[in-house]
Amino acid sequence: MRSLLTEQDFGTTTWEYEILENRKMQVRSFVQIDNGIAVLSDLRKNTSYIYAGNFGQNIGISQNGLIIDSAFEDEIFNCIPADDLIERHVLELRYFHFQRANEIRERKNYNTICLIHFQLQNGNTIPVLHRSYYLESLPNGSIWLSLCTYTPYIETPTLTSGQIVNNKNGKVVQQKEYQLYDNLLLSPREKEVLTEQARNEGKPENIIEKMVIGRINKYYKEVCLVDQLFIKDDELTITKLLKARNAEVARFARFALGEGIEKKQENFAEEVASFMK
Repeated sequence: MRSLLTEQDFGTTTWEYEILENRKMQVRSFVQIDNGIAVLSDLRKNTSYIYAGNFGQNIGISQNGLIIDSAFEDEIFNCIPADDLIERHVLELRYFHFQRANEIRERKNYNTICLIHFQLQNGNTIPVLHRSYYLESLPNGSIWLSLCTYTPYIETPTLTSGQIVNNKNGKVVQQKEYQLYDNLLLSPREKEVLTEQARNEGKPENIIEKMVIGRINKYYKEVCLVDQLFIKDDELTITKLLKARNAEVARFARFALGEGIEKKQENFAEEVASFMK
């Protein structure tokens, strides 16, 4: 994913300085109000500007901010549990391809949103609302400036997986609109970030690729309805079931394990007394 974003065709331009400075000022103002963390990434120069309100102190980022020689905020990624980070990166890849297919003037109308967590040094975790935006594109269509925000949040059952949102009309983009690009997610260049994640866990090089593919497949099987196994036949996916029955999913509801089940309250003394009658 890193090379995918930073090795786009940026051409040679000299007009971007003023735009970059304006965006940096806007992001600084945002964190002063939001009190969270914001990362403005210059994909062309492979540089990031990290700004933080008081929330940044939880992971060691001061309000003075940081400038790093990378378009990716590893200082923050290192605080995110592996499963959350994989979900975040998969969503980013989908978002990138979705936006590249959009006209430049339409790109500002879309952003990602997902619930992740920060793992603190004391072992506690903090739920965090994460958003990604592509703020500026070059005339040739290459994405130049991106923004990622991290804001303290609350656990909620209404946000169970990452989404792409149209922030102009408030509608969630249907997964089928960007899952068209899923066949690109496992290209060698795009697997780089997931491969690095596996390598950082100390896995041998010869099994890293299999591990990455396995993680993505496992993730899809757990959170994507059509990739889940049919409860009555664990060798049959929902996709195959629908195809066999020439059917489509019109709507569905998600229930957590045990939700809606009332546990019968037993009174042992009364039960014993009933047998004595």
